[in-house]
Amino acid sequence: MSVKLEDNNYLSLVFIGMYSFSILTFSGQAEAALNVKKAARDLLESRFATSIILTDSDAIEFGIKSFDPNGVFHTQNDDLGNQRALENRKEKSVYALPLTYHFDIEGSQNRSVLMLKAFAIDTEEQVSLINDSQPKDTIKELTLGGSVGYGYEMPFTGGFTFTPSVTSHLIYYKNTYDARSPFSELFEQTFDGLLLNTSAWAHIIEPSLTLNYELPTSWGKWHFGSDWNYFYGYTWGEAEDAGNPKGGYVTNQATAYFDVLDKKSTLFVGVKRIDMSDELVSEFGDNYYYEASAGWLFNNPTKWDWVDNIGLGVNFNYGSNLKGGSIVLYYNKM
Repeated sequence: MSVKLEDNNYLSLVFIGMYSFSILTFSGQAEAALNVKKAARDLLESRFATSIILTDSDAIEFGIKSFDPNGVFHTQNDDLGNQRALENRKEKSVYALPLTYHFDIEGSQNRSVLMLKAFAIDTEEQVSLINDSQPKDTIKELTLGGSVGYGYEMPFTGGFTFTPSVTSHLIYYKNTYDARSPFSELFEQTFDGLLLNTSAWAHIIEPSLTLNYELPTSWGKWHFGSDWNYFYGYTWGEAEDAGNPKGGYVTNQATAYFDVLDKKSTLFVGVKRIDMSDELVSEFGDNYYYEASAGWLFNNPTKWDWVDNIGLGVNFNYGSNLKGGSIVLYYNKM
């Protein structure tokens, strides 16, 4: 077989259904049906769960252009990037537009925080079920979503800020399968509406805790942050059983900001580590990974109060299935 399960996250789940189809002869339709339904539920739960972290810019950054850092630094570090990881990044387009508003509370140093976000994830993969001599099939996946959240920001002495929050996500997922060989057509007909050519909705609630610390310096400031996130959701729609997407992840980061040009611009360099629950491993390949970034921000570039800064930078993902580098556009980075 030309596609290994560990090389393709979608097929890792879908091929469970192929296995279930093969046991029809040996164990009967009831057992096979249960296995197919479980594979479909696992697939949809995974897609909804990973959409939460894939659209969180504090957890991962895709950028506008991906590349293999080994080609830039003339290294051969597989954890930093490889051709397969680069293809994974190119196959997946992630768009997220987060907006955050702070509101003062009369008579208190605390503030209310309103968090809004719209996002889309578009994936298209070319796969071979039997061998490379056959025409490759196409799997297309589309995830659309929006969220609204509320946080209560509490500053403490010494530069610490603690913010508990809760966010509500509404997400729609759809996949389509284009079969281009007789075997693939049989595969598609067998799992049509279950694993393939199906759609579902999810409503996910995500409580979070954020601890930030800022240390001013003569050249700018240090920022240290820790975000703890857990989510749980309910599903409905065309798919018979999309399960209950759930999971959790923790982001710890440290960033140095350097003021330049009379604070009209800011240079930054940072590093973060993301730890994840087992529900998210199918997308990232491990329970944790690292990201490092550097860039240039232009402060107060417009007359709009909600745009604090915009900028350009480079980001490196280390140790996940999405490892590699990307060029990133920033806004409201700090």
